Amino acid sequence: MRTLASSPLQKSANRTARTPEAGKARLTEPLRVCGSERFLRPTMILRKKLSYLWTLGLCLVASKSPPKVPSIKDDTFIEECLRFHNEARSNVSPPAADMKYMSWDEALAKTAEAWAKKCKFSHNSCSSKLYECHPTFQYAGENLWLGPLTISAAKFAIDMWYDERKFYDFNTKSCSKICGHYTQVAWADSYKVGCAVAICPNFGSPDSALFVCNYAPA
Repeated sequence: MRTLASSPLQKSANRTARTPEAGKARLTEPLRVCGSERFLRPTMILRKKLSYLWTLGLCLVASKSPPKVPSIKDDTFIEECLRFHNEARSNVSPPAADMKYMSWDEALAKTAEAWAKKCKFSHNSCSSKLYECHPTFQYAGENLWLGPLTISAAKFAIDMWYDERKFYDFNTKSCSKICGHYTQVAWADSYKVGCAVAICPNFGSPDSALFVCNYAPA
C-alpha cells in the first residue's frame, strides 16, 4: 500500500465417502459444475477429478463479483470518511485548542472523484492553484492512498496517514520522515473534506484502488 500527501506542510463442490470394505471413494452427492448436475459412476471419479477441479476453478473466477466502488453520495461512505477523520483529529496529542470538526463537502468530493478516476498516483495540480479545486476556498490539500479495494479502504488509508504522527516533532513543527499525510489530517484549520475511490487496474491488480481526499481550507 502506498500513500502520497499534499498538505500545508508538505483483496468442496463434490463430497465423497470412504467405505472401509472397498477402500474406494463413493459419490454421495451430485457433481455440480457451473450450475449443472452430472451423476458419475464411481469408476469415473478419478478420471474426471482433475478436469473437474480445473472447471471449478474457472467457474469461481468467472463468478467472482467485481469490486464495488462507493459513490461520493453514498451515506455509509461519507459517514465512514468523516468518522475516521474526526476520530484521528480528536486523538492528536497534544490536543489542538482550536481543532475544528470536519464535515463533508460535495465540491471537494467531486474534485477527488475526478482525479481518482484518472488513476495517477500523483497530486492534482489544482491543489496549488487559486480557486481551481473549489469555488469558495482558495486552495485545497490532498492525500492519496493506493491499495486493494475493501470495505475498509477508508479506514486503512486514514489510519496509515495518521500513523505518520511518529515522524512529526511538535516542538519544531517538522518531520523526520514523510508525515505530510498526518499534518493534513491533523491540520486544525481544515474543516471540510471530500473523498472518492476509483478502481485502477493499471497499478497491477484488478482490485487496485486509488483513494483520494481533498481538504479545505488549506
